Amino acid sequence: MAHSVSGLIRRAPHIAEGQNSNGNYTMFCFELSELNKGFNGTEDSYTNYSVALFAKTQAAIDFHNMAIAEGSFVVAACDKLMIDKQTADDGREFIKLKMMNARLDGFNNPNQQQGQPQQNMQQPAQGYAQQPQQRAQQPNQGYAQQSGGAPQQMQQPNQPQQMAQQPQNQFAQEGDIPF
Repeated sequence: MAHSVSGLIRRAPHIAEGQNSNGNYTMFCFELSELNKGFNGTEDSYTNYSVALFAKTQAAIDFHNMAIAEGSFVVAACDKLMIDKQTADDGREFIKLKMMNARLDGFNNPNQQQGQPQQNMQQPAQGYAQQPQQRAQQPNQGYAQQSGGAPQQMQQPNQPQQMAQQPQNQFAQEGDIPF
């Protein structure tokens, strides 16, 4: 079952270089949170996701540096989730869901310069497991709704620019969600 999570990267990603039997790579790690609204007097809660993507070529590294940055809105997808429990010094437990074999399905980085040419990547962004992943590429176009404005086009790796029918997010802020 595929899992897809979208959200704002609120903290600068962790970027590290490494080497394995397949050669050199650069790892990009970041976290996303999903708000679960409480109802009938229950408290709001969050689901936290941990994402790691790996890039080998210089073009892929440049792309990830542009897409995965603090303040960027991203859409990450994976095939499996793994539970990661951590206990703080005071005994509180924190649970994150690691996105296994994660890929970047789209992004919108308002900090990047306008007018930069978009580059198509030859290799999909992959996470946690570093094995080649084969999947059918379905052309689609994503949009991100920004507060008080019109939808802005999201950029997507590995996919040609085509228009597709996508429902628009009609709620500008998290507090506007009707449930």
